[in-house]
Amino acid sequence: MKKLKYIVLLLLLVLIALTGCGNDKVVLMTTEDNQVSDTKEITESEVPVVQIEDLTTEEKNREEATAEEKNITIAQIYEANSGDVFLKDGKGYSVNTIYYSHGTEVYSELQYLGFDEYGMYMQAYEDSEGYVEVLDSGNLCWYIVRNGQVSTLIYPENGMADIMIDYSHNDMVISDPASSGETIVDVYKLNGDLVVETSLVSEFDEEYLNRYVLDENYRIITGECYEEDELISSFWTTENAVYNESEELTAIRSDLEKRLVTVSYPDGSGVEYIYQIPRQCPVELKLFASVAYADEACNTKWVEINPMSDGFYADENIYVKKVN
Repeated sequence: MKKLKYIVLLLLLVLIALTGCGNDKVVLMTTEDNQVSDTKEITESEVPVVQIEDLTTEEKNREEATAEEKNITIAQIYEANSGDVFLKDGKGYSVNTIYYSHGTEVYSELQYLGFDEYGMYMQAYEDSEGYVEVLDSGNLCWYIVRNGQVSTLIYPENGMADIMIDYSHNDMVISDPASSGETIVDVYKLNGDLVVETSLVSEFDEEYLNRYVLDENYRIITGECYEEDELISSFWTTENAVYNESEELTAIRSDLEKRLVTVSYPDGSGVEYIYQIPRQCPVELKLFASVAYADEACNTKWVEINPMSDGFYADENIYVKKVN
């Protein structure tokens, strides 16, 4: 019995060897008139791999824009996304932006354009580091929150406050192409939405690609900015938005007890600005072509006064002299 089993086992091993079991080679044979004419052995690594390149979802859903849509200009987009258009219905508008580094979120900011609870025109800005700016449009100054401290920012040079308000008012979503140089490079449809791609070169010769998704009124719904195919920022807009400031800032802004900060130009022009500042807040000045002094003779550079013993700030005078 043992010998018979041995013979059977031996026969099985022979059959397995004949069938080439365990051979890592592929045998290709061609026949002609039912006769084997050629035999070639190649390894598996030599077998060509057939690759089918699938279209991306975006490419599948991309459609040709109409001739009219392709004629859109960057100036039209800028105008459609200006503050004048946003606020004509008396409601607020916000833009949330996220910034990335190698695909990781590193920073974010919120911008708001609208009206406060009293119906006054309002601009607000916040970032992920806790910095806040809120416009006091009736007093032409800004409330600043930095490291938990509330202060008041003033642009006292003639007309500068209006320039800053106008800049934020119209360039919140997209910059003026007349100054930025942003140009359209492609227009197409994606999932039924109009997509406009633009090119923008910075003052440091860095080239950016912006991709905007527009609604039927050319308002930008979302936007993405790329540098060398890397996404560096994205944003989305919200119509009928409401800005919710902190309770502390609301209390300070609503405090009826103010101090007077008078900014004068001792050059004989008679220019003078009087600001009603919350008495809890120190003042910060932003000057571009002038220097601030604590005395009318312009001998001592201005620095904010210290608060009084009760923690509040007193009235003060600031003298601003233009730089020749």
